Amino acid sequence: MQVVRASSLVDEIRNRLRLAILARELPAGEAVRDSVLAAQMQVSRAPVREALRALEQSGLVVKSPNKSYIVASFTPQDLADLAGVRLALEGLACRLSVSSAASSSGMESALSRLREAVNDQDSVAMVAADRQFHEALVAASGNGRLVANYAQICDQIELALHSNGALERGREGLVERHEELLAEYQRAVERRDLSQLLPLLESHIAGGLGMSFPSVAGYPS
Repeated sequence: MQVVRASSLVDEIRNRLRLAILARELPAGEAVRDSVLAAQMQVSRAPVREALRALEQSGLVVKSPNKSYIVASFTPQDLADLAGVRLALEGLACRLSVSSAASSSGMESALSRLREAVNDQDSVAMVAADRQFHEALVAASGNGRLVANYAQICDQIELALHSNGALERGREGLVERHEELLAEYQRAVERRDLSQLLPLLESHIAGGLGMSFPSVAGYPS
């Protein structure tokens, strides 16, 4: 870890740890000790503790039985729960976006970045572009509270995608699956018809998290 020299110490520490976790420099299940991090960053333990509490709220670290922090990992049930919440939020975003005929330009830009990442065989960039695509879908809803709620689970989604390697394993066809979702969104806007978009979104989300379709089919879409 580099020495921290920032005006907002807690935010800087939190962001550095967040990036280290998402880049898998700190792998799932690894202990994250405030004393060790404080020594590495040459700061006191207090801001490190605050940063870890913030990361706990975003789901990137969890408290272990001995009260220390470890990098989060995901059970099959965790993934099903995450997929269900994600589907509920993105499904609502689709309804709002289609009803207002919102532009798909943000998704198109993210799709271009996804193509580049796949061509470069850059798994970190692939996950980031996938995140940007779905963030653009939610942002198109125009609902600030929905966007804020979705932002709370984005780090967990990104970590889950890195942890289970679903995107990298499914690299073949990854761009095409996003192209299909984008095209169906555009058709839904044109026809004011969600009947094909929502089932496709459910399948897309389940597949992205490395799950079978029935695993989240019980959640409302």
